[in-house]
Amino acid sequence: MSPTKVLVVDDDLDILQITKDNLELDGFAVSVASTGKDALSAVKRNGPDLVILDIMLPDLDGVQICRIIQKQSQAPIVMLTAKDTVSDKVLCLESGADDYVVKPFDYLEPAARINACLRRGKGPPPPEHVLEAGSLRIDPNARRVDFRQDFQS
Repeated sequence: MSPTKVLVVDDDLDILQITKDNLELDGFAVSVASTGKDALSAVKRNGPDLVILDIMLPDLDGVQICRIIQKQSQAPIVMLTAKDTVSDKVLCLESGADDYVVKPFDYLEPAARINACLRRGKGPPPPEHVLEAGSLRIDPNARRVDFRQDFQS
């Protein structure tokens, strides 16, 4: 199974590098962006399974980016920001974010939040596959089993 693809978006290059390094140690495939425009390009180009997104970016507001990503992707979004007011948290969550982490944070927290989001089922879709054996057809994604009576032995 391929590693979960995570896009980390932050304009603080130290936080970006530390987060990337720690997530890679946890087995995630990590790409990074330091601007909103680069983040949107990376979402289109890489199709991440999850996005970690800062609110305060130099070109676009993270809340705007969150809304745009939600229209283009099923990837969960974890906001990672220094903004810690209840109104900031509510705005992000109502704009499509799945979780919210306040800076400074412990290096273990992002991976735990990523895993929690993916467990909730909003992660990458299951692979498309249908199993067939004789007249039996099993589609695990649709949770359907069909039996063809027209099968000739």
